[in-house]
Amino acid sequence: MQTRVKIAIAGVAALVLAGLLALAAPVILPFLPERVQAAVGGTIETVPGTVEELFAATGLGEHEARGRVVSHAEVDDEYVIAAKIWPWELPEGWGFPKNRGVRDTPGAHWNGMGVAGAFSQWARASLGAVKDGRLAPDAANRLLDEVEDATLTLLDAGVLSDRRFVSQSVTPLRP
Repeated sequence: MQTRVKIAIAGVAALVLAGLLALAAPVILPFLPERVQAAVGGTIETVPGTVEELFAATGLGEHEARGRVVSHAEVDDEYVIAAKIWPWELPEGWGFPKNRGVRDTPGAHWNGMGVAGAFSQWARASLGAVKDGRLAPDAANRLLDEVEDATLTLLDAGVLSDRRFVSQSVTPLRP
């Protein structure tokens, strides 16, 4: 009889623990490393589009939409849209985490922040793949070219603002 009680208590404890983890996951997930987020939350399937499609789908192609105040949820939606049609090459075996990894913060959110978040996730993964030496030299240079092109395109569109990113982060990785 005592064995059955112990098994029942262990089962209830396991259910309670699983429930607590499920409740805490949305709060904890954004603070975990990208690879853990992707493993736990999955990745977004990307079917590459064009820059024009990216801008049209996120509203960045409309001049009046730039600088428009949006909600945190709209930024998250824009991130997912951008990740689904990201027009630049992804590092092999990498995908955008389903969760942008950013908690809501006070203050204004702007149209373009979701695309900037997608760029940040992708550029970090791309530059990391080059730094880790996982790529053949031609593939590494091609990926660096992609990051440089994306940076310049998004700078021109007003999505990014750090004009030193290429010289400080991409150029030093070139042979």
